[in-house]
Amino acid sequence: MKVINLYHRRGKTHYMKCPKDVVAINSGDSWEHEKAKCYICYLLKKHGLIIPDGEWININDIESYKGKKKMHFITEAERNSDEKRPDIVILDTGQEIEVESSEKRAKRFKGTNSIVIKLWEG
Repeated sequence: MKVINLYHRRGKTHYMKCPKDVVAINSGDSWEHEKAKCYICYLLKKHGLIIPDGEWININDIESYKGKKKMHFITEAERNSDEKRPDIVILDTGQEIEVESSEKRAKRFKGTNSIVIKLWEG
């Protein structure tokens, strides 16, 4: 099964397919969060990113993970299995990326395969 078919976006009355390579903005998130999400998606589309599962990366170091092949993504899509909503899903690898503004919020991803992009120092 294609990775994109494992996710959906809620419509007003029904589930919708997720548009590929489109950055969805969530007005409930901070400007820094949305800016980082757009930057990561730009890098995915331009170069791809090679990041090991479960890695925690500072946003300032993300360019060191550039690949050589463009990648496709979806954003703000809910998993069909449990309705969790990762910030970004890399369709080429099935990896989920979470952009987090604080270590306290990011702790929920410790021990998971989610890639955490840190917006805080340390």
